[in-house]
Amino acid sequence: MRSLKVLLLSLSFTSISYAGTVVISWHSFETMGEAVTNEAPDYVATGLEGRMGNVVVNNRIGGAGGGKEVVPENSKMTELKYGRKYDLKSTPTSESSVMLSSDGSAQQLARLDFMVTNLTDKPLTLESIHFDCKLLYGVIGETWVQVSHLSGRSDLESKPWPGFVPSGKLHLQAYTWHDGDVPLEEMDDLILDGGETAAFRIEVGIDGETAAGFRVDNIAIVATEAP
Repeated sequence: MRSLKVLLLSLSFTSISYAGTVVISWHSFETMGEAVTNEAPDYVATGLEGRMGNVVVNNRIGGAGGGKEVVPENSKMTELKYGRKYDLKSTPTSESSVMLSSDGSAQQLARLDFMVTNLTDKPLTLESIHFDCKLLYGVIGETWVQVSHLSGRSDLESKPWPGFVPSGKLHLQAYTWHDGDVPLEEMDDLILDGGETAAFRIEVGIDGETAAGFRVDNIAIVATEAP
């Protein structure tokens, strides 16, 4: 069952145990100075495919999902991890990250969309999403980032119900890089069968009226083979 509603997922910075592996990830972006349009993954497991950027929803559902532009800065080059837990699957080929900006006057939301498709006949269980983010400008404590299930582009059901919103948005408290480690267990449907696509969105917004800018890098989806 598919719905145009968006299922919001809280970001977690607590200690979480993960059993899965990175199945798709992005960390070196090609469209420097422009929005992400149709970015292929830097790593993808055999039998899967995916894309990031405006192509995910064709610039329509909920606004463009390619961020503002790719900028020449990466995160945590010495650590080389997706969020806190997983090592990068390949060496970065460029110093780049994606800029997301929210207009203070209109409180616009800034978005970066990405998806994965299972081309095999073996189902996968999606487990978590990992990324790095940095508040570049804006009011500390007023600007937030969250991850959502992009139901209108996904074959996963919108469970426990369409529009379900667990508590919590990450309000960054410093102008430094932070780890984003997001468990997906609050989504009841995590089985990605053969031929199915799952889509997600990293979204930035503000609670006040001051414009804000985020940088996002090292994005990965973790999964296990379904029993």
